[in-house]
Amino acid sequence: MLTVPRDSANANNICMKADDYADCMRSESARKICLKASDYKGCMNFEKGQTKSESTETKTETETETETETDRVKNIAIDFNKGKDCINGKNICIGTGEEKDMFGMATLYDYFYIQSPEDNEVSYISTFAKDVKVRGKYGRYIDIIYVKRYYQNPKAGTSGYSSGLGNINCTSGFGNSMNCTSTSFNMPGTPSTPGGVVQKKSNLLIDCEDQTYAQYLHGRKRLGKWNKINNKSIIIGSLAKLHCEYVGTGKLEKSNFTKLE
Repeated sequence: MLTVPRDSANANNICMKADDYADCMRSESARKICLKASDYKGCMNFEKGQTKSESTETKTETETETETETDRVKNIAIDFNKGKDCINGKNICIGTGEEKDMFGMATLYDYFYIQSPEDNEVSYISTFAKDVKVRGKYGRYIDIIYVKRYYQNPKAGTSGYSSGLGNINCTSGFGNSMNCTSTSFNMPGTPSTPGGVVQKKSNLLIDCEDQTYAQYLHGRKRLGKWNKINNKSIIIGSLAKLHCEYVGTGKLEKSNFTKLE
């Protein structure tokens, strides 16, 4: 669906086999920043956030867990966006909601996005996941929102018309007479379609056990079949790596996707 730029892909490939994917990505991002620093160790400590304030140490366990999950996503965003042309290029970036995409619309906050001018479309995939109930149970599937914006060309409508020469039914009458009746034939017109930017949302379901994914348009109609996560689905694989460990633990928000309940 989406491919990752070279630098990010290298870091991703290094970290895919790590025990803690998010911490590995954080380290790789910090390492790139600190290679030319005069104080490499101090720079690494600063970039990885190892210096904790007194207020941080007094936070409750729940607050710390929530902050850690948020920090994971933020650090991936930092790694993806650093040094990239997210507006005019074809790089995959993460939206802040402040910059505009190629259609002049605000990017979606905390969504991966890639612009494809040649196809007149922008694709977004959320960095967050929700726990999905499938066949009455949670703990195996996660739901990630996928959004596509594209330009739709205007299309003129057509006028309807009717004709008296529809179906003709004849029956024998008295003597040599015939009784015939006819029904009118109506052809409805088609409405015009205005041109402009269309936005469609779908649910991207990931099976954390089988490592497969499928897309459901508007939470109802499945588009295509279930696909295996592989080296070509790097972003989906990264999100599965990031969120699947939390599925069924109660740490993920419950999804309102009900198609497979």
